[in-house]
Amino acid sequence: MRQGNRKAFEIIYNNEVDALLNYGKKFTKDENLIEDAIHDVFIYIWQKKEGLNELTQIRPYLFVSLRHKILNVSKKQQKTEHKEINDSFLDKEVSVEDRLIDDEFQVELSTKVKKSFEVLSNRQKEAIYLRYQSNMAYEDICKVMDISYQSVRNLISTGVKKLQTHLKEKNRIL
Repeated sequence: MRQGNRKAFEIIYNNEVDALLNYGKKFTKDENLIEDAIHDVFIYIWQKKEGLNELTQIRPYLFVSLRHKILNVSKKQQKTEHKEINDSFLDKEVSVEDRLIDDEFQVELSTKVKKSFEVLSNRQKEAIYLRYQSNMAYEDICKVMDISYQSVRNLISTGVKKLQTHLKEKNRIL
């Protein structure tokens, strides 16, 4: 891509745009803002391609860039402190398989799991999302969240333990 290969750029865009859209929804519900931010990130990359360092993995760089762009735009628009992840953390598009599963137990279980995420801090929600929804390695999460490796491990570990405890004690479903 550094050599101006438009096809490589298109492939990266097409492979990452859906993951970026979903990640952006964790910061704002304004889909136009998310799409504009994604486009701005890719335009910046294309314009600065010769000056960018060689990246072994582009996804963490894209996530960090998108996060910063959305938070900066949101801060300017609302003139408030930057926003963390929305409480609607687990809301995502429903797949065909999910639509077919309308069993009452599954619906109840899903509701309880989503509700149990309320016990987590925003940073724990974000770390768990990046690890389990975006399948990022701990090292990549460190870059995205700009925290140490051990902090990421601690956030995820304590977050998962909180979820397990909450689900076992409060809901008696596991």
